[in-house]
Amino acid sequence: MSSCIVLGGSGFIGRRVCQHLVQNGFKVKSISRHPFKTQNDSIQFHPMDLSKPSAKNIANLLDKNVKGIINLIGIMYEDKSRGITFQRLHEELPKELSVVAKENDLHLVHVSAIGANSNSDIPYLRSKGHGERYCSDSGCKYTILRPSLVFGPEDTFFNRFAMLLNFLPVLPVFNGGKSLFQPAYVDDIAEAIVKIVGNANEYNGKIFELAGPDVLTYRQMMEKIVAYTGKTRPIVSMPNSIANLQAFFMEMLPVNPLTITRDQIKMLGMNNVASENMPGFKELKITPKYIDEIVPQYLNK
Repeated sequence: MSSCIVLGGSGFIGRRVCQHLVQNGFKVKSISRHPFKTQNDSIQFHPMDLSKPSAKNIANLLDKNVKGIINLIGIMYEDKSRGITFQRLHEELPKELSVVAKENDLHLVHVSAIGANSNSDIPYLRSKGHGERYCSDSGCKYTILRPSLVFGPEDTFFNRFAMLLNFLPVLPVFNGGKSLFQPAYVDDIAEAIVKIVGNANEYNGKIFELAGPDVLTYRQMMEKIVAYTGKTRPIVSMPNSIANLQAFFMEMLPVNPLTITRDQIKMLGMNNVASENMPGFKELKITPKYIDEIVPQYLNK
């Protein structure tokens, strides 16, 4: 039976990817810092500290049945005291994976982000751009996926702002709330990854931007959260100066589910939609889900 190595398999997207792989006949070797699920016949969990050079440890997991490596590792903010940095996880790790893939004739599926650009002034997006370049320049077989904002149970966007409604009298939006987003459902992304892994030659060397059918402003997404939860709150535009000052102090605190950084505020003011000239779900023959089909199911609970 064919198998895949999945980095970040215990995360929000990773859990769904592993489940979809198993449902489609693959075995999975899931790598993460803190695997928390028991082993079974289809999914094996391998603890690994990816904040340190990992190529040798990953190569040791290879066998004749491994057909691909799926990299889902990504962070929104750094914890430099633990070695969790954009440079390490978004740049050096993809570079290591590219070498392993090339040396072992494996297909690397690398999950990046819409907006990834090695020339960006935002460290998150710049590091994502560098990671893409390492993959494409390595000579390995690769496919790069750039999802927009990802939604689904346990997501970090809709759930975070719904949580804020529990103790804030207003729901803030940054940069006027006019920026556009095109959220993608986590199961649609998982389906895309499985399809690519199963058709590696067809999708080799391609970049897909995975965005859903909704194109909404930041403010419109906040309005949906208010409607889904039934918690009436005014939506107020917060001046950038105040938002950045608050984020400055939050960056000094221990990381928690409500942590937001100045760079994240800046990104919330940027459009996050798929480019018209890039292939996406349509080219993968996947019909993506609308927000209204999914999000109310878990925000109403």
